[in-house]
Amino acid sequence: MEAKQVPPILVVDDHPEDLLLAQRALRQCKVLNPVHVFARAEECLQFFDSLSERDPVPCILFLDLVMTPMSGVQLLQALRQKRAGREALVVMLSGMGDLKAVHEGYQLGAQTFLIKPLTSEDILQLVANLSRRLRCEKVNNGYVIYPIANSASSNAPRPGLAGPAETRRDRLPQGASEPSAN
Repeated sequence: MEAKQVPPILVVDDHPEDLLLAQRALRQCKVLNPVHVFARAEECLQFFDSLSERDPVPCILFLDLVMTPMSGVQLLQALRQKRAGREALVVMLSGMGDLKAVHEGYQLGAQTFLIKPLTSEDILQLVANLSRRLRCEKVNNGYVIYPIANSASSNAPRPGLAGPAETRRDRLPQGASEPSAN
């Protein structure tokens, strides 16, 4: 039987300190997936371009919305043209409440929104809230996160955006409402 490939986790943010904080949060949660960090959206797009059909699709893409020269929303638009980009679970990140970008991100298929900086509590809550899309497997010294097959195209409600499991960080910025599905 062929060994299961471990899907990577991607973090895209143009602030080096936020990239370091995200890596630290993932380590604190004992996540053993390979973590690829990109300081520019274009680098992430190149990563997706380099994936072959046999490479595992990233299980989570933490994506800063406000970047230059290519924004997170522009990257999300480009990724939706790629199979692996459509299958990856996208978590939007922002340090501010850019409501227009958040709405655009949801319309392009992002699953949820977190306020930066990313913390270990955010990661634990995210995996719990998105249990229809992700599963954790305990291995030796930590955990490996895997996508649940055929869940990427699910039109199920976005867990974590409402209900008892909601946290301060796993929701739209104050005053925003989730975009309607048109």
